[in-house]
Amino acid sequence: MDHYCSQCGALLVRQSLGGRERPACPSCGHVAWSHFSLSVGGLLVQQGRVLLVQRNLEPDAGQWTLPGGYVETDETLNQAVVREFGEETGLEVRPTGLLAIWQTPDSDLNSSWCVFGVELTCENQTLYPDPVEVRQGATSAWRR
Repeated sequence: MDHYCSQCGALLVRQSLGGRERPACPSCGHVAWSHFSLSVGGLLVQQGRVLLVQRNLEPDAGQWTLPGGYVETDETLNQAVVREFGEETGLEVRPTGLLAIWQTPDSDLNSSWCVFGVELTCENQTLYPDPVEVRQGATSAWRR
């Protein structure tokens, strides 16, 4: 939760607004609305195997996950999954449909993750994981 007003710097207080207790500024009236993060992931299945990447960055460095990441403010969910999948794997994909949505509500950050099925735009592509985002040594794997 924010403790100080982002507009004038005054200490925020809890006020009843819209039927909920919310942090608000007693000086200028600014309301510190919740913070949200929206992420996407792509599920690519080839010959019964799923492409996973091993994270190189926090949070969850070392963990295996679907290629994906944060949605930028100027892009659609479909654009984000194509961009993020390409950044992490070097593969060009197209979304085939929304498969799942996970949400983790929290008082500091409400996070949502949208998982899309994806398919390769052409078959003869080379997997080229990004060494910054994807762990070196065990950069990627096809898992059954």
